[in-house]
Amino acid sequence: MVMKFLVLSIYLSIFCNPLQAKIRESGIVFGDGFAFSLTAPSGWVLDNHSGNSEGLQAVFYPKGSSWDKSETVMYANIALKKIKGNESVKKVISFDKKKFKIRSAKTRILDGKNILLSNKKQAIVKKFMGIGDKYSNSEAVAYVDSKPVIAILVLASRTSNGFKKNYPQFEKMVKSYRFIAQDVRFKKKKRRTKKRKK
Repeated sequence: MVMKFLVLSIYLSIFCNPLQAKIRESGIVFGDGFAFSLTAPSGWVLDNHSGNSEGLQAVFYPKGSSWDKSETVMYANIALKKIKGNESVKKVISFDKKKFKIRSAKTRILDGKNILLSNKKQAIVKKFMGIGDKYSNSEAVAYVDSKPVIAILVLASRTSNGFKKNYPQFEKMVKSYRFIAQDVRFKKKKRRTKKRKK
């Protein structure tokens, strides 16, 4: 799902503890002013490389498959609230609805059941269902409102069967969301100046 804040995701990074990853495939997504963790559902891989060319630092797909070839995938993105148009979940959802309708006027937009998180907050879920045109993918998007950012967690499938079959895995991934910190800062690297040879 291409969004106006997608360019910001090039600043995201993900840290995976190798020992922990063998058991739970967990990672931390962080950027300037935020950090949150996600865990891959059982049978899925958390990959911090394959989506980089698309500006995505945390992508998921079933074990034995790949980001490029899997029929169904999941990924994480963010909307920084300090960016105009991203100030609230309502505004971000409104932008998404318009974007999908531009991509395909036949897209059906449905309200999904909200997902309860560990902190007792609700992730708001919308479903964008394509019907037979060139954009026939189906997507479920969970919007998680945190102080500095809105986390956007996505399930995308090329088939309706893949979407339905993997929706429970999407719910598990969303439920694993943990906001860690907002006081995340990066030191600016000093540029080295070369001395001219006399």
